[in-house]
Amino acid sequence: MVLPHLDDAAVDPMGAGDAFVAALTLGLLRGESAESAVWWAATAAAQVVGSAGGRPDLDAQRVRVEAQRAREAQEAKK
Repeated sequence: MVLPHLDDAAVDPMGAGDAFVAALTLGLLRGESAESAVWWAATAAAQVVGSAGGRPDLDAQRVRVEAQRAREAQEAKK
Protein backbone atom coordinates (compact mmCIF):
# COMPACT_ATOMS: atom_id res chain seq x y z
CA MET A 1 0.00 0.00 0.00
CA VAL A 2 1.38 3.41 -0.95
CA LEU A 3 0.19 6.59 0.73
CA PRO A 4 0.96 10.18 -0.22
CA HIS A 5 3.24 12.39 1.82
CA LEU A 6 1.08 13.99 4.50
CA ASP A 7 2.61 17.45 4.04
CA ASP A 8 3.83 17.88 7.59
CA ALA A 9 7.13 19.68 7.97
CA ALA A 10 9.78 17.33 9.30
CA VAL A 11 11.54 18.70 12.37
CA ASP A 12 13.08 15.52 13.82
CA PRO A 13 12.77 11.96 12.46
CA MET A 14 13.43 10.41 15.89
CA GLY A 15 10.64 8.00 16.82
CA ALA A 16 8.74 8.07 13.52
CA GLY A 17 9.18 4.36 12.88
CA ASP A 18 8.14 3.48 16.41
CA ALA A 19 5.03 5.65 16.13
CA PHE A 20 4.20 4.10 12.76
CA VAL A 21 4.41 0.54 14.10
CA ALA A 22 2.51 1.39 17.30
CA ALA A 23 -0.35 3.08 15.43
CA LEU A 24 -0.51 0.32 12.82
CA THR A 25 -0.69 -2.31 15.56
CA LEU A 26 -3.33 -0.37 17.50
CA GLY A 27 -5.47 0.09 14.41
CA LEU A 28 -5.32 -3.59 13.51
CA LEU A 29 -6.01 -4.70 17.08
CA ARG A 30 -9.06 -2.41 17.15
CA GLY A 31 -10.40 -4.16 14.07
CA GLU A 32 -9.70 -1.44 11.52
CA SER A 33 -9.11 -2.45 7.92
CA ALA A 34 -5.47 -2.69 6.83
CA GLU A 35 -5.92 0.49 4.78
CA SER A 36 -7.33 2.45 7.72
CA ALA A 37 -4.60 1.17 10.03
CA VAL A 38 -1.92 2.30 7.56
CA TRP A 39 -3.49 5.77 7.45
CA TRP A 40 -3.39 5.83 11.27
CA ALA A 41 0.26 4.79 11.14
CA ALA A 42 1.28 7.40 8.58
CA THR A 43 -0.55 10.10 10.54
CA ALA A 44 1.13 9.15 13.81
CA ALA A 45 4.56 9.14 12.15
CA ALA A 46 3.86 12.56 10.60
CA GLN A 47 2.89 13.94 14.01
CA VAL A 48 6.12 12.62 15.53
CA VAL A 49 8.43 14.07 12.87
CA GLY A 50 6.70 17.42 13.31
CA SER A 51 8.09 17.90 16.82
CA ALA A 52 11.61 17.93 18.19
CA GLY A 53 12.66 14.97 20.29
CA GLY A 54 10.29 12.40 18.81
CA ARG A 55 7.96 12.31 21.80
CA PRO A 56 4.78 14.28 21.12
CA ASP A 57 1.61 13.44 22.97
CA LEU A 58 0.04 10.92 20.60
CA ASP A 59 -3.61 10.52 21.42
CA ALA A 60 -5.35 7.63 19.60
CA GLN A 61 -8.51 9.67 19.02
CA ARG A 62 -6.56 12.61 17.58
CA VAL A 63 -4.57 10.27 15.33
CA ARG A 64 -7.81 8.67 14.10
CA VAL A 65 -9.43 12.03 13.34
CA GLU A 66 -6.34 13.41 11.58
CA ALA A 67 -5.96 10.19 9.57
CA GLN A 68 -9.57 10.45 8.42
CA ARG A 69 -9.06 14.08 7.38
CA ALA A 70 -5.91 13.22 5.44
CA ARG A 71 -7.62 10.28 3.76
CA GLU A 72 -10.64 12.37 2.74
CA ALA A 73 -8.39 15.13 1.40
CA GLN A 74 -6.49 12.60 -0.68
CA GLU A 75 -9.70 11.07 -2.05
CA ALA A 76 -10.99 14.55 -2.97
CA LYS A 77 -7.88 15.08 -5.12
CA LYS A 78 -8.69 12.04 -7.27
